[in-house]
Amino acid sequence: MATYETITAADAKALLDSGVVVLVDVREPSEFEAVRIKGAVNVPLAAFDVDALAVASQGRPAVIMCKSGVRSGKACAQVAHVGGVRMLEGGILAWMEAGLPVQHGPSGWGGTLLAWLQRGR
Repeated sequence: MATYETITAADAKALLDSGVVVLVDVREPSEFEAVRIKGAVNVPLAAFDVDALAVASQGRPAVIMCKSGVRSGKACAQVAHVGGVRMLEGGILAWMEAGLPVQHGPSGWGGTLLAWLQRGR
């Protein structure tokens, strides 16, 4: 059985800052629009699969996150066999609790990877 690594908010921030990973947020679009981590790509869990991960990550390893870790755990379990997948332990709640920056309000580009794909890129 394939497994995935869980990482802390501080470790996720360091990886994001280095540019070696992409952050995939599996919360619903309304949650993502309300508060998100800069640079995250929104792929709601209902639309999440190996193909969506491939488009979102563009060949980079992925850190998958949600609000608290439940949905991201489900997403990671779906794609752990492809490798290069980590889960942000505690989700955006842990990120904010660590005092790390977030963005609020509309993302300005339609929000979700699904919307982007539906527009034909």
